[in-house]
This record gives sequence, structure tokens and C-alpha cells, in this order.
Amino acid sequence: MAVTGRSHCLTQWQDGDMNPEDFLADTVTKLKMDGYSVTETELPSGPVKVGYQGKFRWLWAASKLNLFTVVATRPEASADGLSGLISESIEYAKRTKGHLRGLQIGVAVMPILASNTVTLHAIELVKSRPVKGFAAIAMPAIVDLSTGKVHYYEGKLILGAIYTKWLRERMAHLLTLS
Repeated sequence: MAVTGRSHCLTQWQDGDMNPEDFLADTVTKLKMDGYSVTETELPSGPVKVGYQGKFRWLWAASKLNLFTVVATRPEASADGLSGLISESIEYAKRTKGHLRGLQIGVAVMPILASNTVTLHAIELVKSRPVKGFAAIAMPAIVDLSTGKVHYYEGKLILGAIYTKWLRERMAHLLTLS
């Protein structure tokens, strides 16, 4: 199957073959620089770093968005592994800050799965339209540590479109997309 869309390189890792520990440390630093509070937690699929920030904007129809960036490194980035990380991240966000969703409050999750081995099916999944639920959206990304390439959905969002620009800015800052 052909994968459509572009893939971007991490500017500081263009040579690829990046170390998962260095990637996590760099990502945590960027999360903190971008105003996130950062914790580590254990999801059913394994340990993750979680960055959280909430933003209120009048331009978003006077609503607040609770953004969780969930970063995981795994031996392989497969479609099943990515699906699991997305589901687990959404459930984590709902349990943590999603009790009042829909009352001018939404939850967004950016699950980022980094690995030295990335399957074609995982890339196809991440480039498909993001997962949405009631006042919740997930915009996942895969980082291929062996090449420095970042894969994510680049199409238009229908539900949650008012948040798209800000979410993509967060993703670009975090993953240094060029």
C-alpha cells in the first residue's frame, strides 16, 4: 500500500539513528519550555512521559482546551501499538481533566510513538483522519528514530477545527518539523 502525504524530518536528528533515551530527554525539555507540566506515568502498554497544559481562548468560542502530549518509545511502532497508545492516552486524559468535557471544555491528546522500527501499517494509520470522541480528539504522530522522519495527519479537521492551528504549532515546536 502506498502512503500518501509528506513526512517531515526532525531538524536536529536528520542523520537518523537517534537514541530513544536522548529523544525522550529532548522531548521533555521542549515540553517544559513550551509551558507544559511534565510527569511520568504507566499506561497498560508501558511507561510514558505526559505533558499537560490547558489553554483558554476567546477565539475558540470562549472555550478551554486541555492538551495532553503523551510520549512513548517502544521497540516497534506498529498499527496495533499505535492504536493502543491512542486509546490509552484518550482514556488517561478523560480521567485526568475530562470530567466537564462539552461544557466549553475539550480534551486533545497528541500521542507520540517513537521507535527505531516503524511499520508501514502504523504510518498509514497515523496519516489517516484523527480519532475523535465527545469533546475529545487525538492527533497522533510517529517518530522513526532510525531516519529522523516524523509522520502525522496533515489533512483538514472537521470537528475541532478551531484548535487545529494551535495543536499543529505545539506539534511543530515539540518535534521541530521543517
